[in-house]
Amino acid sequence: MSIRTSVDDLNRLIAQRQLLEGFDRYYAPNVVMLGNGEPATEGKEPNLAREEAFVGGLTKWDAKLIASTVDDERGLAMNEWELAFTHSAWGDVNVRQVAVQQWRAGQIVHEAFYKL
Repeated sequence: MSIRTSVDDLNRLIAQRQLLEGFDRYYAPNVVMLGNGEPATEGKEPNLAREEAFVGGLTKWDAKLIASTVDDERGLAMNEWELAFTHSAWGDVNVRQVAVQQWRAGQIVHEAFYKL
């Protein structure tokens, strides 16, 4: 499967609020994630716990993919999103961000989020 196919499927899952399904399917056991100036979280289990807490607090979700680019040779993907959601801990959030992903063997090994 090409990275483009995997990225498109993951983006579809995100848009449909199936974040945990996407995480389970496409994130490597040794994934490192960085979020908007926060320290890195290393490993799938700690990142899964963070994702579960985030998803568990969602009461509203609207995700619009603005742009997506993939470099299959380098294993790199960049996805720009407009997100509007309501979270029990944070209230209403509207953010535009880019997710930069490094893929290896069909899974994300590194992902960083940048607010625009």
